[in-house]
Amino acid sequence: MNKDNAMWLKKIKYILSLKDKDLIKMESYSVIVSFILSKEVFSHNSELYEFMQKLKITCKPYLLKSRILLLGKAIRTLQMAETEEIIDILEIINVKINEIEEEKQEIPQVEKKKKDNYMKKMLDLYGRKE
Repeated sequence: MNKDNAMWLKKIKYILSLKDKDLIKMESYSVIVSFILSKEVFSHNSELYEFMQKLKITCKPYLLKSRILLLGKAIRTLQMAETEEIIDILEIINVKINEIEEEKQEIPQVEKKKKDNYMKKMLDLYGRKE
């Protein structure tokens, strides 16, 4: 498991165990910010845009040009959200992290081929013979 993924899962579990509504909101900012800014999770802004739609955060198409603008929209939405909506957002993020981990486990590790040494091959083929 990736270090960031483990950290997010641990933080989400902690947030879901909290009772104070203000503390839930404050702690969830750290998860959302680091998750949205992660290039490992979302390599392209279009992937992030699709994820924002899953979170029910409406974004204008011009926001695709900047990850920071998408982050600003998410934070603003989180600021206005009720506690139940924040918990729903964190659960969706939790599902996404688990999907990422499953994809990593399904992809088999491919061994790299050893490159043939061209000069050694030519010397063996045409080189000096004893």
